[in-house]
Amino acid sequence: MHDFPHKNIWNKDIPSKVSFVLWATALGSIPTQDVLRRKGFYMVNRCHLCMRSEETGDHLFLHCKFTSLVWSYFLIGFGENWVMPKTVVETLRAWNVIHGNDKERFVRKVIPSALWWVIWNKRNKRAFDGRASSEEKVIIELKAMIFYWGSLTNIFQDFHFEDLVVK
Repeated sequence: MHDFPHKNIWNKDIPSKVSFVLWATALGSIPTQDVLRRKGFYMVNRCHLCMRSEETGDHLFLHCKFTSLVWSYFLIGFGENWVMPKTVVETLRAWNVIHGNDKERFVRKVIPSALWWVIWNKRNKRAFDGRASSEEKVIIELKAMIFYWGSLTNIFQDFHFEDLVVK
């Protein structure tokens, strides 16, 4: 575990509760349906977001059609040609933030954490409340979360939320 991507999980700019969900996901212990089945719960294993594939952490956070559309929005916005790694851990290892201004680097640094936090919450709302969200709504919610996290560090000083929503 010497190459475990702990620096991309435990970060001062990310709330602890979000880091905890990332940590559980990276360790394969977040209670997705495949994990619950291994623990003896009997259920049909189907992703609550795409309703097509079995739900695993890697599927839910990386390869689900719904999640992929959200990832694509941000990757295209960054001008990135990114091939999604197979696993959450591989994604965290590969996610380097080396270029851009301070605001861009901040957004790039926190996007996996924010995206996975929102996806996990949307999955739970769908699973337990039957409430679905559109990709567009998730993207706006992600931008709001990133803006809020950035406002706690003054990274978005002299920057308006509308600027983040439009760009």
